[in-house]
Amino acid sequence: DSWITSYAGHFMTEAERKGYSVPGDFRRKWINYQSRASREWRYDPGFRQTAIDQAYRLFTLALAGAPERGAMNRLRESASLPALARWLLAATFATTGRTEVAGELLDVRNTTVEKEYEGYYYGSSLRDMSVVLYTLSVLRKEEQALPLLKNICDELNSPGWYSTQSVAWGPFSYMKLTQMFPGTREGKAG
Repeated sequence: DSWITSYAGHFMTEAERKGYSVPGDFRRKWINYQSRASREWRYDPGFRQTAIDQAYRLFTLALAGAPERGAMNRLRESASLPALARWLLAATFATTGRTEVAGELLDVRNTTVEKEYEGYYYGSSLRDMSVVLYTLSVLRKEEQALPLLKNICDELNSPGWYSTQSVAWGPFSYMKLTQMFPGTREGKAG
């Protein structure tokens, strides 16, 4: 499953950043596989949701320090990308230091998520809002990020069941946001 392959690599990369040992051979094989898959991927307007999968793949490669710039640019040039793909791709460009390109991909005033793709890739509106929050945090868009954080917190504080994706992305995006504020624990570490 392409999304889970990216998700596992995402987890591996974050664990490695926190000092956990990751077998080098495992990391190398994951990067090689993801890089090859990103280069071979082609946009199909009939299956727009695959652009979300590609955007997440590219994001995780960038986090791992192995960005596929050609594939990033190819996805950026694709017509009618789903909003979640745009947010993930913007986070990818920002992670690689290209915040100006990230800014060109988005209207940061519009943080709504598309319900159309909620069922794909283990998605939920909470998970998708958290991706948007993460991207706003990377772009240092505090004014747009704080109301979204409140919505995410309100949803997480309400009774109900949450998927692993939602529970993981919610705190992950919150921790990224805290890096904007110098007095916080993460802000000092980041």
